[in-house]
Amino acid sequence: MSVNIKVKEFEETGNTPVTVLSKILLQANFATSRLQENNEGISILKPYEVFLDLSSKLLGVAETFLDIITTGKDPVSAYSLMRVIADYLCSLVLIYENNNVDERSFRYLLYILDSQKLRFKNLKVIPEYDGRIGRQEYDALYKQMTDARDNANEAIQFCISQLNKHPYMTINERLFQDIVKTTGGWKYKEFSSNATNRTGRVSLYSWRELYSFLDDRETISSFVSFCSQYVHGLGNALLLTSDEEFMYPITCFGIMLVGRYIRLIKNIYGEEYVSGLIDEGCQEYVNAVISAFKHLNEMNMSNNEEPKAEQ
Repeated sequence: MSVNIKVKEFEETGNTPVTVLSKILLQANFATSRLQENNEGISILKPYEVFLDLSSKLLGVAETFLDIITTGKDPVSAYSLMRVIADYLCSLVLIYENNNVDERSFRYLLYILDSQKLRFKNLKVIPEYDGRIGRQEYDALYKQMTDARDNANEAIQFCISQLNKHPYMTINERLFQDIVKTTGGWKYKEFSSNATNRTGRVSLYSWRELYSFLDDRETISSFVSFCSQYVHGLGNALLLTSDEEFMYPITCFGIMLVGRYIRLIKNIYGEEYVSGLIDEGCQEYVNAVISAFKHLNEMNMSNNEEPKAEQ
């Protein structure tokens, strides 16, 4: 059994990592749901609608992570989901936490282009009818796949048309074209007018390097990267057990990641504005809890009243 170092601040306030994670995840959900209230629907034409949709998915993974932590029975899934949250988050940070409008739009278009190219590739060959399912079912599946392929192609053409009008095209056309044709090009490290790329190979951030955008401590990046052991089912998964030794630290990492997400939306939408959304959400939550308790108490009092004797 190895040493499990406790967080002093938790111990002093009577909190545990689970209670702190629950509270900070509530705050993240309050702010995100309110930011989404005016969104009519997701569209790649609107990068911040995409951001909030991805944020909701990130927080959904975090909710599942909390559920697993609470039961304390599945450390492999907990560590794997922590890695998923980190990957989601550093992608959003790289694209959106950027004051340079041109760089932000360039990475965003490349990010969408990369995903839609992969989607189109996987839908490129549609299996021919082989009689193993009903013809009607096959026709419906065929239409669904061709519609999805056409949709992916439309998204690709849109991204290309927008990229061809992007200011970076004229700043450094050679590097621009190399990045656009590179798989995962949205993770490029540098774009400038004097950057040279004689080999045609674009220097991209590795995932481990991207983790430094979440926390600049090397030990953090190293640990998050190491969690691929559990995602890929490698031998170190044998060492995990469901006791507190393993669940305590991974819960603390979850707190750090959700806290980093809140910092991200504050950097994008403004600290005071987001803090206000969180305060409003917390107050509404408290009022709802109080109302529920009052209603429950009234029901209990009503049930405990002795029936009046018949006259």
